[in-house]
Amino acid sequence: MKLKRYLYKNPSLIVSLLERLNCHHIKLIKGKRIQGALPDGDNVTSVQVLLGNEYLNTVVHTRTDYDGSDIFDFVEYILKWNFRQAINWVSGQLNI
Repeated sequence: MKLKRYLYKNPSLIVSLLERLNCHHIKLIKGKRIQGALPDGDNVTSVQVLLGNEYLNTVVHTRTDYDGSDIFDFVEYILKWNFRQAINWVSGQLNI
């Protein structure tokens, strides 16, 4: 997917998306991951977007109800939307 590849090549945009989702304490660990806390959480490493490949696997260590796999699943989870809505939201946030 072109959008995912674009995000992979521009991790600062992922940071921006997480901020817009009200995640906090966001930190880019270059070439490895982006980590932060959930909007209502206090664990600053709870959310992790892995930068090891273009897949952008996303994990939430503090929630058992999150079974997503990538950044778009995470957007769906936070906003309680479907996949199409999540893709549209990400595209809109990036003005593409």
